Amino acid sequence: MVQEEGAPMQVDSDEGIELYNALVVEVLSSQELMVPGTKLMRAEKQLLIYHYAAKVHEFREQILSLWRGESEVPQEGLAEPFLSCVRKLKTSWQDQGKWTATVKAKKVFGHSGIIKFCQTMPSFPTSSNGSFVFLQQRPTAGAPSGLWSFTEGCGSDPVADLETKGLALVLRMDSYLKDAVVLVSPCLQNGVMAHSEDLSKMIMREPEVWRRLLKTEHELFSPASASLIKQVLRSGAATVTPKKPRRKNLKLLRSNGAHLSADSLRTGQLRERFAMILGMNPKSLRQSIHWNLFMWPKKHHWALVVQPAEDFLVRIVDDFAYSPSHCFSSEVPSARFYLILELLLEGNVFFPLVSVKSDFISDMPNVLPLGLVGPMNLVQMEQHALEVIASYKNYSLIGCNCQHFAADVALALGARHRPAPEDERLAKSAASGANAVGAAGVSVAACAAAGAAGTSVLGLSGLPLGSAMGSASAVLGTVAASASVVGVVGGLTLMGVAQAYEAMRDASRENGPELQNLDGKESEDESTTASGSDS
Repeated sequence: MVQEEGAPMQVDSDEGIELYNALVVEVLSSQELMVPGTKLMRAEKQLLIYHYAAKVHEFREQILSLWRGESEVPQEGLAEPFLSCVRKLKTSWQDQGKWTATVKAKKVFGHSGIIKFCQTMPSFPTSSNGSFVFLQQRPTAGAPSGLWSFTEGCGSDPVADLETKGLALVLRMDSYLKDAVVLVSPCLQNGVMAHSEDLSKMIMREPEVWRRLLKTEHELFSPASASLIKQVLRSGAATVTPKKPRRKNLKLLRSNGAHLSADSLRTGQLRERFAMILGMNPKSLRQSIHWNLFMWPKKHHWALVVQPAEDFLVRIVDDFAYSPSHCFSSEVPSARFYLILELLLEGNVFFPLVSVKSDFISDMPNVLPLGLVGPMNLVQMEQHALEVIASYKNYSLIGCNCQHFAADVALALGARHRPAPEDERLAKSAASGANAVGAAGVSVAACAAAGAAGTSVLGLSGLPLGSAMGSASAVLGTVAASASVVGVVGGLTLMGVAQAYEAMRDASRENGPELQNLDGKESEDESTTASGSDS
């Protein structure tokens, strides 16, 4: 760019971007934040890079003053390394004949490639002031594809890598500009190497404000950042709030007589986890795809396992992982993405839960393949699970338990075979006998009465769930085993046992999915069973 006598040229848009990029690279190179001989930035120093880039924008007026020759004396605030880099770049461009006497701020500092500070964010804690930077363009990793290109040490998404390592929070600004984000980290303010405990300390300075933000501004946070905040708040629960939020919800649920509120609390965790999983993988999991189904019995507890039948990458975090042993965030192939759907019981409260287990082994001896279902997306899968749980009035060891939930959801998702829960299978076995079993029939009838009244089944509510399920099955097993050897005149017929079982099952359910009658007729669905063992 050559300046003509008396008619100084102005920097146009493309040259303004080129000038900005050159200045940023000059500053970062002076701090050894660029990989020598390349146009890539060091992934391990990502936040420091954003700090220096935002400082360049902050000093824009002082920089332009020096470039225009308005003052040879540096204005207040413009210190090293910025001062020497600004002078060095101007000299270099003059030597190349590219310099102009007039440089407009809008051309150099008004394009979408800039990174700048946001001193405050509305409603955010005052302790976070100065810890925000605004990125209008999403950084990339690998081959250079723009100014903000990093080495591959940060994975395919440099911004997500910051969340994974607990170094920064990500605020989504799509409503303002597509793909734009605001990063939150103390490192951005002070320009020192970041550590995960720095972000945790900032959150714990004003934990109640962050809790409120998660409720009132939840759409602003990326799912991984929301999970990160919750982890930090949970780790400080001993000093901040003695009760875990889920315990509090369960207590409210036990005392709340309003069915709508109870249903909302009961399904809250399921909805939240589905939202987190979908939020981290919106493109792949919003598409209708086919899924593989498996029934996973662990002794008497059953869970339904769902796996994508198509290939793609999925991001998972420990917040919705199945029994995580440590905090993590990673990408796994869909072949290792297993959704675990199960019904859990805590005290008198039952609730459905979804988890992700990346190390599930589908060919274990106790795992029953149920075939291919779909196509459907994750939202539709969630809706099927919610419809099943909505049909359950109360938890009952006979007729409405974890085994029934797993089997009913499998059927709702489109499985051609419904595994028969233990109690259902044994009651049906009893119904196929021809003799009367008085004592056993009375026992089952008593169970039905207890279930209809909403009381503890068989007096086993104080036992661990696995033991109670085993005891309940043992009673029905006694009924079935006695069919060929016991005859009691005047006792209930074994068909009466089956009818008592059906009465108890129906008493535990609202109007929901249609269930088969135990009339002794075999069908393809009813003959399918799962055998449990430890895994």
